[in-house]
Amino acid sequence: MTKFLAAAVEKHKKGAAEHKQEWSPEGVNYIKEIKDELLDIYNYSSLDPKLKYLGEWAMRTWNTLDRG
Repeated sequence: MTKFLAAAVEKHKKGAAEHKQEWSPEGVNYIKEIKDELLDIYNYSSLDPKLKYLGEWAMRTWNTLDRG
């Protein structure tokens, strides 16, 4: 397993334990959750000029999700 996948599995386990909700489209407002994470990426990317592209990607993706 790659470091990324191991981190993803660990984050999922922690989130599942914390939120205690069904992991399904009915149990998670996943669009809202993704949009919230994209806002974090946008804001954090402003701290390093080399990461400006991440902020731009986050904005485009957020707007795509917002349009439905």
